[in-house]
Amino acid sequence: MVSEKELPIAAFTCLYRFRSSNILDWIESTCTIFNDNWGRLAAVCFPTWERMKSWLNKGRPLSLIALDTMANCVKGYGDIYVEQFSPKILGTEISEVDQVLNEYFHIDGVPRVKMKLSRIMENEKEIFELNR
Repeated sequence: MVSEKELPIAAFTCLYRFRSSNILDWIESTCTIFNDNWGRLAAVCFPTWERMKSWLNKGRPLSLIALDTMANCVKGYGDIYVEQFSPKILGTEISEVDQVLNEYFHIDGVPRVKMKLSRIMENEKEIFELNR
């Protein structure tokens, strides 16, 4: 049995190669505590802008995972396993991004969130695949 503390790294190690949106459903139903590995895993599983907005609206821990998912789409963020897939947030309405992220900052304005939001907003063109 994998402990709650070990689950995020075990999940990433076992599942990141599958790259399935079904994994995002599993993360949403399984995650009870924040861990950086959830965002790493979510980034490679074809996350959509709609799901990122939904996770931001659901609050912690999913909102922090959404921020990490978006930040993990930036090259040079520090994860070679994630970078090899060049992940993007799919189906993005780019006109919504700044507003949604700023609204989230007003709800959860701790330094970690501020830092992540800054990284995301500075790298929007790299992170988001525009809705066509």
